[in-house]
Amino acid sequence: WLNYNVNLTPYKSANSRIRFRGVESIDFNSDISIDDIKVEETPSCLVPTALNVTAVTSTSATLGWTTGGASNWKVQYGPTGFTLGSGIKVATTSPTLGLTGLMPSTTYQFYVKDSCNASSVSAYAGPFSFTTPCAPVTVLPWTEGFEGLTVGNLPLCFAHTSATYWSTNNTSVTTYNRAPHTGTGYATARYGSNDWLFTPDMALTANVTYQFSFWYLSDGLSGWDSVSVRFGQGQTAVAMTGNVGASIKNLTATTTYTRFVGTFTPTVSGNYNLGIYARGNSTPWYLTFDDLTLELAPSCLQPSALGVSSLTSTGATLNWTTGGATNWKVQYGPTGFALGTGTKVAVTSTSLPVTGLMPSTTYQFYVKDSCSASSVSSYAGPFSFTTPCAPISTFPYVEGFEGAIAGSPGVLPTCWTASSTTTYRWEVDVNGTTSSGTGPSVDNTLGMALGKYVYTEASNGATGNVAYLTLPVMNTTSLTTPQIEFYYHMFGSAITELALEAYNTSTTKWDTIFSLQGQQQTANNSPWQKAVVSLSSVSSNNLQLRFANSKGTGTFAYEGDVALDDITVGEQPACSTPTLLGAFALTSTGASVYWTTGGATNWKVQYGPTGFVLGTGTVVAATNDTIAITGLMANTTYQFYVKDSCSASTVS
Repeated sequence: WLNYNVNLTPYKSANSRIRFRGVESIDFNSDISIDDIKVEETPSCLVPTALNVTAVTSTSATLGWTTGGASNWKVQYGPTGFTLGSGIKVATTSPTLGLTGLMPSTTYQFYVKDSCNASSVSAYAGPFSFTTPCAPVTVLPWTEGFEGLTVGNLPLCFAHTSATYWSTNNTSVTTYNRAPHTGTGYATARYGSNDWLFTPDMALTANVTYQFSFWYLSDGLSGWDSVSVRFGQGQTAVAMTGNVGASIKNLTATTTYTRFVGTFTPTVSGNYNLGIYARGNSTPWYLTFDDLTLELAPSCLQPSALGVSSLTSTGATLNWTTGGATNWKVQYGPTGFALGTGTKVAVTSTSLPVTGLMPSTTYQFYVKDSCSASSVSSYAGPFSFTTPCAPISTFPYVEGFEGAIAGSPGVLPTCWTASSTTTYRWEVDVNGTTSSGTGPSVDNTLGMALGKYVYTEASNGATGNVAYLTLPVMNTTSLTTPQIEFYYHMFGSAITELALEAYNTSTTKWDTIFSLQGQQQTANNSPWQKAVVSLSSVSSNNLQLRFANSKGTGTFAYEGDVALDDITVGEQPACSTPTLLGAFALTSTGASVYWTTGGATNWKVQYGPTGFVLGTGTVVAATNDTIAITGLMANTTYQFYVKDSCSASTVS
């Protein structure tokens, strides 16, 4: 609030009236407030008015005021909230007062009173508040580790374009892969970010090269576009005019701390700010940053833009951008290896082919510029990469999921992948699925509640979501007539389609090679059914297969669990087993049973009450893939088996 005095002597009368007039602006930003109105005898020494501050720096300011009539004044100043009498007192003969020795980034107040003569002084006018700006950083190296902060608050003299999207945190919050690189504090950019984080002012010299670095990691989710670093004179987006290093891409894969290093050279001496710009959509959660450092660039600069190409199960090509040298030293090894213990290679090219790696293993590499025998940079890295699984080449390949870990979603066997772990998905299950009216009650391998299998959990996701289950890559060229055999259980009113797809390298699309539509079983305890699919048309040294299932619709969409078990890839037998067994035209004393041939035109059928032992049932020789059975007992459950009879000496 400001104090104002008005001389009312010209309006003195026996019936004086006073009023305040407020004039409205063109918009709502025009509120005017008044308080503490006092009419009194004009003091012999009037209070100064129009207090102000100019020429504010991080350590100085000039105080000003309009005299109440005197030519001498008494001033008191100090940090905000100081008590009159305890401040710094200054007597002055000028209506301005220059202050020095102030603290940067501190709010001060001052009071002033007219001193008309030795015995006549006015009351104090004030307080008037002002804040000194931050002092520029003048000593390098400068670091910021976000330690000791109240959660959400930036360090002193930092700024951002949005408190919604840039914040700070500590080890009390570690969800979504958030964690400090060192200490306990860190900064984060949130999903939906299109915003900047700015450093304090840095006093930099023209034509000197500086190096800015920090450590970062992501939550591993897609949706992060990039992180860019720039410099300029001011804590605003438009002030960020110069690039610092290359933009950071491929953030989804950066789930362990990785160091960013960039250099820049200002052309004019002055105060500069560094800006980190994070851009992402609403899909992911957080990017985490820690340990920012600004320093003079070393004489031999670090390499940058580390990456990997030509990745195979046993090899990779390591790549980087030089810091300026034409020789480099590389170290690589399994993730977590200590520098000095890795495999060391000296190279004269900015790429290094590496062989002899282990399949399905995560490695890291570091690289440093070697400018001369006596001048080398520090190591850049680590950069992490994972070798894919080696193609399966030993057959038959069998997977019954007994070694997998059941859960939601559980852990699939090595080299198997599922398309989603958060929405509509494939899970490893045991002891029946969680939803009623769908899914099997036991597995196929053991026929017990403790047996394991995989299935799509239809309680998750939205209508039309597709869940993919991808098998390990296979080299089937050693097989004469390759096939895949698997057992399925498809009980549930909302089941749509189960498809088996093969990747077509020519069209770069997935082709459907087998499918089943709708419910195939009628109860949880209905037997699993077997499917056999020829792979002759898609056989290759790099065969990729996957199962696909889409979520159904309706109030009971959760009744759409599709289960798989006992998947085998191998040579097609000389006489293949029939598949797709079923029954129809049921009466109290008869039924028709059917199957799909494995290739024969003659079959042997055996049937009997549920649980009968093979060899004790009624045997029928058939020349058609459908036969009618009569003489059955009413209200009785039966089972039947069938095998192809390819010749007198060859049966399935």
